Amino acid sequence: MKEMWDISWFDPVYSSQRVFRQLLDCMARPGKIAELRGGEGESGDFLYVVALALTLMDEETTFATLGPGWEEFVSFCKFYTGSRPAAPEQADFVFIDGDRPGPELIQVRRGNLLFPDQGATVICRVNAIYPGAFQSAGEGIVLRLRGPGVPGERELTVAGLARENLACLEKLNSEFPLGVDTILVSVQGQLACIPRSSGMTWC
Repeated sequence: MKEMWDISWFDPVYSSQRVFRQLLDCMARPGKIAELRGGEGESGDFLYVVALALTLMDEETTFATLGPGWEEFVSFCKFYTGSRPAAPEQADFVFIDGDRPGPELIQVRRGNLLFPDQGATVICRVNAIYPGAFQSAGEGIVLRLRGPGVPGERELTVAGLARENLACLEKLNSEFPLGVDTILVSVQGQLACIPRSSGMTWC
């Protein structure tokens, strides 16, 4: 299908296992930055979001996208993963552009007291992720994470992440164990995670 993106660089066994291991490591160590590696495909800015979708999604999962510009990605996921689009409040995975405030983000699934693990996973596409308080990041926001998996406090700087989206994530995770797990992935291939168990401040 000509309109679909080239995924010849993504090996369904080796690549997905590698990406999944990186995700597990970053989720266990909130704020740690991993480097995803891929080939040059037609997916452009969606290259690493595509890698996450191919790793995490299948015909038993649902997903939603917030904001404009995701139409081809939706078609891609339906065709290559078998995952089904759903409303934000029902989706297992929710994709959002970090620099576009998404008021619908507050509606995503947080799980319940019996099954808190049924909260959604939010995959947020950003411009870049840097370790520490990286002053040269320009408009980047410095995140400070604490909690399980963080020795004291860990800082990272994220470029292309709206404060409104951070405020929504903070509110969604204000009643632990309810909440969402967040995956930050940059167009340059950096990956970092903010699980629902993490406390978060920013400046």
